[in-house]
Amino acid sequence: MQLTKIPDSFQRIAHYRLVGITPLLAVIALSGTFLILFSQTGRGPYVSPDSINYIALSRNLLDGDGYVTWNGNPVATWPPGYPILLSLFSLSFFDPLDIAGMLNATILGITTFVVGHRLTQYIKSTFLILWGCFAIVFAAPLRQVSSSVWSEPAFILFLTLSLIWMDKYLSKEKRSSLILAAMFTALACLTRYAGITLIITSITLLALQHGVIFQEKLKRLGLYLLISMAPLSVWLMRNFMVLGTLTGTRQPAETALQDNVYLALNTLIKWWQNSPQFTTLFQPIAVPVTITILLVLVILMGCITTSWWRNAGKSRDKNFILVFGMFGFIYLIFMLWAATTSKMDPLHHRLLSPAYLSLLVLVLFTIDRLFTYCREYGSFQRVSSISAVVSMLPAIVVIVLLLWAGLAGHTIVKKINMGKTIDNYGYRSKVWRKSQTLQYLQEYRPSRIYSNAPHAIYINSDHIQTTSYRYLPRNIDVLAEWTETQHILSENTYIVWFNREYLTKRYDYNASYLSDLPGLEPVAELTDGVIVKVSPRLGN
Repeated sequence: MQLTKIPDSFQRIAHYRLVGITPLLAVIALSGTFLILFSQTGRGPYVSPDSINYIALSRNLLDGDGYVTWNGNPVATWPPGYPILLSLFSLSFFDPLDIAGMLNATILGITTFVVGHRLTQYIKSTFLILWGCFAIVFAAPLRQVSSSVWSEPAFILFLTLSLIWMDKYLSKEKRSSLILAAMFTALACLTRYAGITLIITSITLLALQHGVIFQEKLKRLGLYLLISMAPLSVWLMRNFMVLGTLTGTRQPAETALQDNVYLALNTLIKWWQNSPQFTTLFQPIAVPVTITILLVLVILMGCITTSWWRNAGKSRDKNFILVFGMFGFIYLIFMLWAATTSKMDPLHHRLLSPAYLSLLVLVLFTIDRLFTYCREYGSFQRVSSISAVVSMLPAIVVIVLLLWAGLAGHTIVKKINMGKTIDNYGYRSKVWRKSQTLQYLQEYRPSRIYSNAPHAIYINSDHIQTTSYRYLPRNIDVLAEWTETQHILSENTYIVWFNREYLTKRYDYNASYLSDLPGLEPVAELTDGVIVKVSPRLGN
C-alpha cells in the first residue's frame, strides 16, 4: 500500500492539465532561438561546402546574375527554395551570410511553437507538451542544422506545416486545408528534393481514406498533386533544358545497405542519448533499446493505421499521430534507399533530421497513453504488486524525462561556454578566418584563382565580385597539360594551395610540385599554404 503513494506527486505532474499554455510555448520557442544565436556569437553559423553554394546562389540572385553558384555555373543539385529565402530576408541590405544564422535560429523557434501548439490538441499531459518543446529545442539534430547555413530548418518547417494541414483535412475534410497542405508541400519540395516523401505520404493517406468513393478520391489526389508538384515540375524542366539533368549528376553509392542501416541506427541512438551522461549510462544497451523503441513505434503505427482505415477516418484524435508517424518512417526508408543508390554524405544528424519531429510525436503519444492507462488502472483502487508497479511507472518516466532535459540543457550551455560547437570545423571558423594564406591573398586583386579549396577562398574573401574561382586539376598529368595550354595565357591568375590533409588527399601531387612547373612563379610560402602566380606566355 505504501508503494502506491510514493509517486503521487509525479502522477500529478504527469496528468496535470494547464489552461493558457500558449505563453509558455512561446517562451520555450524564444529560448530555442536565443540558444542557437548564443552558440553563434563570435563565430557565426557553421559553413560547409553546401552552405557556400547556398550563399553564392543567393548573392548572385540578388545581383541579378541568375541561379549560378560561386564559380559562375548554373546548378541543379540544390533546388532554389532556400537561396531565394535567404535573398528575400537579405533585402539587398544584408549579406546572405550575415542573415542565414539568424534566419535558421528563428525558424527553429517557429517550428517549436507550431508543433507545441498542435500537441495541445492531442496530448493530454501538459508536462509532456512542455517537455516535447524542450526536446525540440535541445535536440542534437535540430540544433545542428539550425546552427548551420543549411536548408533543413526551412524544409522541416514547411513539412511540419504541410503535415498539420493534412491532419486538419483528414479530420474535417475542408478543401482549403487540402490546398494549404499541398502549397506547403510545394515549398518543401522546392527547398529539398527529399520533399517527394511528403507527396508519397499524402497520396498514400488520401488513397487509403475509407468510405470515400473512387471518383472523389481521384479529385482529391488530382488537386493535391497539381498544386504540390507544379512548381517542382517547372524547376525540373528548367534543369533538364539548361543542364540535361533533372536533379544534378549523381555518382553511384559507396556504401551498402547494411552500412547505411548501421549509420542510421547509430544516429537514432545519439538522438535519445543526447548527452555524455546518458551515453555513458546507456551505451551498453543502446542498440537493443533503440531497436525496441523502433519496433514499438512501428507496431503503434500499424495499429493506428488499421484503426483509422476501419473506422473510416472517425478516429480523428489519431490523425495527427498517423500523419506525422507515416511521414517519419517513409522519410527514413527513402533516405536509406537514396544513400544506397547514389553517393551522398553519410547518414547522420543533418540528413535524418527531418524525421526527428515525427518520431518525437510518436514517442509523446505513446507516453501520454501510458500515463492515461496508469491513471485509469489506479482508479480501481487495486492493492497488489502489479498495481504498485503500474503506479510507479509515471514516476519513473517523469524522472527520466526531467533528467534527459536537464542533462541535455546542461551539455548545450557547457559547449557554448567552452566554444565547442559544430563551427569548429566550418569554413568560417577561426582557423580559416585567421589563415595566413588568406590574409596574404587579401593584398592582391587576382582576376582568377585556381585552388584546392576555391569555395573556401570565396566565402572568406573581400574581392568576391572581381575574381573567378576554379578548382585545380586533381590529376598530375592533367595539371601538366593545363599549364601548357589555355590557362597559362590568363592574366593576373594565381594558384592557392592549402596544406590541409582533408583538402590535399584528393590530389596526387603536392605544393612542391607546383613550384617546379615551368611558367609558375612562387609568390609566398606560408604556414598553412602556398601562393603561386601564373606567368602568361603570350604568343604561344
